[in-house]
Amino acid sequence: MAGRPDKEIVVCHFIDPTGDQVFPLFRAPVACTIEAAYACFTDAFNATDSIDTKLALFNGGTVGTAETVMSGTIGGTPGTPSWTALKMETFSITAGALTTGQVVTLDYDETGANSPGSPLMIQLNIAY
Repeated sequence: MAGRPDKEIVVCHFIDPTGDQVFPLFRAPVACTIEAAYACFTDAFNATDSIDTKLALFNGGTVGTAETVMSGTIGGTPGTPSWTALKMETFSITAGALTTGQVVTLDYDETGANSPGSPLMIQLNIAY
């Protein structure tokens, strides 16, 4: 594609996400594919915590409200060591193809009181 790289990395930072939310991450300027995606918290959620967070990626369609699954869920159940501080966890991409204008969203599902919240980073590796 003229004027664009063949691949791009998009990084999104959330300082203190709270509750259960859906966050828009990326709008496809042209047809492209999410080849890989990663998530990392700055704090650990360990086996003694009563908190945890599950994350999944969705194709939100052109409006951003659709819920077509793009990845498996990462994160787990409170009381299990599912997040290690600063460790990049890998999303299993199951349907990474996007058409022009479609929005990638992050489903953020928090269990327990993650307070103060741990900053979160999401990385998308995109191929055009």
